Amino acid sequence: MTRRGGAALALLTIACTSVEPADDLTTRVVRLRAPIATHVEHGRSAPLAFDVPALGQRVRVTVEAPAGVWVAVAGLRGPAGQVLAPEDWRDHDTTRGEACLDCALRLTPGPGAFAVQWPQGPDAGVAPGRWQVRVVAWTRPGPDGALSPWTGVATATVDALVGAVPPRGVRVPVRVLVPVSLASAATLAEVGAAVGEARSLLGQAGVDLDPVTVHTVADRWQQFDPGRDAADARQLAEEAQDLPPGLRMALVGRIREGAGPPMRGTCPQVPGAAVAHAPTVVAVALGGPATWTAQAAAHEVGHWLGLYHPTEAALTGPLVGLTDPIADTTAGDPANLMHPNGHPEAARQWTPGQAAVAVGQTVPWVALD
Repeated sequence: MTRRGGAALALLTIACTSVEPADDLTTRVVRLRAPIATHVEHGRSAPLAFDVPALGQRVRVTVEAPAGVWVAVAGLRGPAGQVLAPEDWRDHDTTRGEACLDCALRLTPGPGAFAVQWPQGPDAGVAPGRWQVRVVAWTRPGPDGALSPWTGVATATVDALVGAVPPRGVRVPVRVLVPVSLASAATLAEVGAAVGEARSLLGQAGVDLDPVTVHTVADRWQQFDPGRDAADARQLAEEAQDLPPGLRMALVGRIREGAGPPMRGTCPQVPGAAVAHAPTVVAVALGGPATWTAQAAAHEVGHWLGLYHPTEAALTGPLVGLTDPIADTTAGDPANLMHPNGHPEAARQWTPGQAAVAVGQTVPWVALD
């Protein structure tokens, strides 16, 4: 379990980046805290402070750490003392590092990189003033997956979506990654059809995948394993880091976690951490009808944009029954595109609340409309 370090932990403050006057209606991404080394001792950092300006719609905290180190945040509190993530949630975590059940947010720790954005519902608006947060980090060194507090240096960044009017939509550049041996004319035609239909499905929520470019990767990526601390996703992201900024979408031959059953798609993190070395590669399996591939791609991009399943009824243990934080979704709705087991020809719709979350992105290179 996480323990306090023996040394005193100082409050680190980074001033807010200057913003336009409050009467400027332009919606834009503002960097509140530049990437900076953050020392983690015995599993936790000192409190990191940042100032949210007026007209702040949403805020995102991103953390990077070495491969194999699981990271998240704790002690996330606002200027009026409101607590979104308790200081000590890791001390009595029953999910073995998979989620924070005590948080006011859905918070999903990640290996090597992590992001959390709030509000997670459709209503935008973050209280202006001084906020603070800690980085928490741990490893799983033993074969039984036991968690050990980590000591080292992570990187934390804070961005905000600022403006008087919420965006109507976002344009997300996408870099499609295809193994060389699958890059035949027939397969590329299938890829084009699937991506085109995925663009149409996401367009219903105000998300425009544009531009879309296709790039070949090594043949070993015909097989993609989303497990093993997301090692495949991280390695593929690092191999593709010289491509222009954009979401990495791998279209592969098969997705399978260890000896488990094949999967149609996977996104290792919700929301995706939009940093160069993050293991957030949206992977989708080819081989079925193009319309099925398109639905899987749109579903996984939805996760990358911050959408959860309306219900996690398929999970076991302490995570069973978790729901998303969006009021207008219905657990078990077979038509919802984010249904965890929806049929690809039926689960193809978004709610207005899901659309508002999807377009409210604070990723700096996502263009706002």
